[in-house]
Amino acid sequence: MQLPFPIADEPDVHTTERGRLLFAGETDFVKGDLTELPLSVIDALEAGISALAMDVAMREERVVDLASTWQAFDAALQGERTVA
Repeated sequence: MQLPFPIADEPDVHTTERGRLLFAGETDFVKGDLTELPLSVIDALEAGISALAMDVAMREERVVDLASTWQAFDAALQGERTVA
């Protein structure tokens, strides 16, 4: 099957470790193996938005445009109020 998008290059070591921490870090924290979460709440929110968009993209076989979402997210981080 031909995918409608290019395959990404393998991530670098730093990106791979951040991805591992995204999934393993919270579990290690809950088990008491870590004293603090390895990623910030902002990292988690960004990952959640991306994951939900990927689910929609795969289910509907389309590209999900998150431009307005990221603009609103960035504005919220700066203390501004917007509507996405």
